[in-house]
Amino acid sequence: MMEDLGADAQEADATDLPEQQWFDPQEGLELVAKLADHIRAKPSVVRNADGVLSDLREYEELLEKAKAIGARWNLQVDF
Repeated sequence: MMEDLGADAQEADATDLPEQQWFDPQEGLELVAKLADHIRAKPSVVRNADGVLSDLREYEELLEKAKAIGARWNLQVDF
């Protein structure tokens, strides 16, 4: 990904990246709830409040499933 963003290949290989962090699903559920509450209270803070709330509902469903089976989660962004 660093190369795609314009970094030199050798520089990318030499970069020490942090370890992946894995989280308890309850932490994610609490975060999603706070974000959704904030967006419902102030929908103008995002461009597409309905779309963001829909995405947050999907995250909530996935985190509930992860919690039910005792899985942990992390969030990765791909461009």
